[in-house]
Amino acid sequence: MVRKLANELFHEHQNLSDMELKDRLKQKMDDDEYCANKLQRMYDSGVSFDKFWDEKLYSAVSKIS
Repeated sequence: MVRKLANELFHEHQNLSDMELKDRLKQKMDDDEYCANKLQRMYDSGVSFDKFWDEKLYSAVSKIS
């Protein structure tokens, strides 16, 4: 699901900085009910979006762009 949202971002705006990509992906995830639920569960477990971005998302998303 995250890869799909990141791919949408890439096709919408091909020249996003890392911070813009992070912010836009967070917004897309917050707007998606399934992703928002997963993010909330992670947050409840002590994993912030920033930590998730740094440890998991950045490397996966950067492969798309």
